[in-house]
Amino acid sequence: MDAQTPRTDAAGEEALTVLQRIELKDAKESFPKGDAEIFAVISGVGMGGQPKVTVHQLPFLTAANQPRTPNMDLIHWSDFASRYVNIHLFERDGDLDFNVLARTLVGSVGDLGGLLIPGAPANATDTGGTTAAGTDTPVEKDKGDSDQGTKDANGSVVRDISDAAGKVLSVATGRTAAALSLVSKIGDAVLDSMGTRWLKDDHDYVDSFYTIERGEYYKDRLGAARNAKVTLKPVAIG
Repeated sequence: MDAQTPRTDAAGEEALTVLQRIELKDAKESFPKGDAEIFAVISGVGMGGQPKVTVHQLPFLTAANQPRTPNMDLIHWSDFASRYVNIHLFERDGDLDFNVLARTLVGSVGDLGGLLIPGAPANATDTGGTTAAGTDTPVEKDKGDSDQGTKDANGSVVRDISDAAGKVLSVATGRTAAALSLVSKIGDAVLDSMGTRWLKDDHDYVDSFYTIERGEYYKDRLGAARNAKVTLKPVAIG
């Protein structure tokens, strides 16, 4: 797979997931502060085998118990190599630079090789020698033979950074338990980072939708915290 090639459903078409409908039980904003300011954090595996995070403001979602039908393109699958992504919803209080937030969350997830299930089967997808700067798995030199390369966190020999990224991509692009586990762990790392670095008294957690699958339709899906309900529709454009 070419790291620069967008994921498409057919020639000339780009795959999206559209937010058709959303409703909150609790917008996590106190009355004196006015309207809620909800934003969504999308997390998964990027095209180069690295963590990928995108952030979207949801300015139409200002209060609880008021269904909204924005038909907003929420997930651009050309941003992700993984078949699955997570959606986390937060309510913003105060200033927040979304570009800085996205970069910080990517850094907090760290190397994806360490999140793989040991012995996870590779998907048949050809990674095409994809490289990913900054995503090399934690390694240690093999003391027995310097020609054997290095070992990742699971004990498998990797020849170079391309091999480490390729291993992540081979798992992330599959429809397997290993792929679900990898993306779920990315979501957990994002939530941990938001809780320790960002939220405190400024921004409030609203809800999460783990392992949303590319090309799937979700009607009235409840979040993990059962606070948000969404309808998500796959769309191909082009």
